[in-house]
Amino acid sequence: MERDEGQYAVDGEPQGLQLSSLAAVCRRRVRLIALVMVMVVGLVAAVVFTRQPQYESQARVQFTSPKSISGMGALGSMPSLLGITFGSSSVETQRLLLIGETMVVEAAKSLGIHEPWRELKKRVKASVVPNSDLIDITVFDTDPDRAADLANKVANRYIDAAREYDRQSSSEAAAYIKDEMARVREQLQHSRDSVRDYKRDRKIIDVEAQTRSSMDILTRMLADQAETHGALVAAQEVADEYRRRLSEQSATYVSASTIGRNPVVTSLEQRLAELETEKAGQEAIYTAEHESVKQLEQRIAQVKRELEDAVRTVVESEVTSTNPVYVDLAGKLAAAESDRRAARAREAAEEAMIAKHRRSMSSLPEVELELAGLQQETSALAQVYMMLVTRYNEMKLNETLTLSNIRLVEPAKAAQEPSRPKKVVNMTLGLILAFLLSIMAVGAAEALDHSVRSRAHAESAAGAPCLGMVPRAGRPEALAIGADGASASFEALAISDTFHSVAARLRARCESEGAMTVLVASPAPEDGRTTVAAHLAASIARGGRRTLAIDGNLRRPALAAMWLGEGAATS
Repeated sequence: MERDEGQYAVDGEPQGLQLSSLAAVCRRRVRLIALVMVMVVGLVAAVVFTRQPQYESQARVQFTSPKSISGMGALGSMPSLLGITFGSSSVETQRLLLIGETMVVEAAKSLGIHEPWRELKKRVKASVVPNSDLIDITVFDTDPDRAADLANKVANRYIDAAREYDRQSSSEAAAYIKDEMARVREQLQHSRDSVRDYKRDRKIIDVEAQTRSSMDILTRMLADQAETHGALVAAQEVADEYRRRLSEQSATYVSASTIGRNPVVTSLEQRLAELETEKAGQEAIYTAEHESVKQLEQRIAQVKRELEDAVRTVVESEVTSTNPVYVDLAGKLAAAESDRRAARAREAAEEAMIAKHRRSMSSLPEVELELAGLQQETSALAQVYMMLVTRYNEMKLNETLTLSNIRLVEPAKAAQEPSRPKKVVNMTLGLILAFLLSIMAVGAAEALDHSVRSRAHAESAAGAPCLGMVPRAGRPEALAIGADGASASFEALAISDTFHSVAARLRARCESEGAMTVLVASPAPEDGRTTVAAHLAASIARGGRRTLAIDGNLRRPALAAMWLGEGAATS
């Protein structure tokens, strides 16, 4: 019986798993380890080297937040009113739109790639470069040129769509302003005719300086009121448009009454109206550069920010969505509501100041007052008309230039080397996997193996103490009877001493317990039963006891040959 060295000490008590025992296990299971390693590595190699190579191409686009045209005033938000898809300020929203189904499928079809969307979305990816306004478009394909062409096509198609959107927005805004210009021009002409007829009927050449000054102030107030009203109308339309778009996203709809009922919003609106009234009174006395006017402007800006934050809080309390497009719309709705309420507060303050100024002008002569009213109406309409002409020209210029806030900064190039599969990395991982699986296979084999490999295992399986352990013989000569003479090897002496020790223990047991029968058995043929019986008989005989060894195997006798040599007769 062979001892599993390192796992048990001489006295048979377990001492824990050691390196020597691991080495012994590996030696026993070397064939299993080799088989698992070859199978796993071969499978990984077959997958890696038969897989079709994939090439990666990457195009980079830059997205900048859209800028409104300078001086747009009340109509500056008209392009936003007409659409928000490409004008969104969220880079994440742009990324989602960039690799949308329509954009990618149409770009692929233009290159002759007729694959379904479920396949294309696996090969076309887009990612935002952290802390930047850059978006990387990555395409994987078995053809490096086709991968680069598809990446560039997706980017250029998205840029073209953005330009077309900007062009359409500017065109619709220009049409809206043109209609307003026609209406104001008609009103202006009617006002001028009224002034001319009034002067002709009453033979008036000029008005007093005081009347002119008062009317100039009133004209400026009315012009400001008209611009504020335009801003209020535009802000109302923008907010309604965003509400409509929010309702299309299948989320909570935020109505204007929901915001208006909020006590914080109502309080801020009242404060804003009071400050606007105070500012209008100061502007009637001082210029815009005066310190008191600047302080009021700062306070008004602060209240506007607080109002926007309050409106945003109301909107966000009604909205729960992880869709970045929806979140972007909700933020724009909050800003639009804040602009609308600020414009309404300013309009109320200007109406109060105009009413106050009209009361102060009641002392002017009736004729001069009527003429001044006609003139100020004409002047106000002229200012509004000139403002519309300026905005119209700006919109037409923007429509002609068709500038987009998205541009291709790094076109994709055909890759020289495939990016997939990574043979070195995959084979390394395959070797690691093979090693781990072989360790698991060895562990499973050891757990299912019930062979007796140590003294403790033998005692546990037999339910009796172990009398001795015979070492495995390296040469057959070491097991011969009489091999323990003067010329015997160290191995033969060790085996002979072991049998002497076992025989001594058996004699001790016989003396204490009486006569006993000893059975020499093994689980398989040629395990050494005859050798053990012969050596025990020889050891007992050397101890001075009369010993009879009988070979009962009449078919294949072997006991006599151990003493008398090969071919000896059985007795």
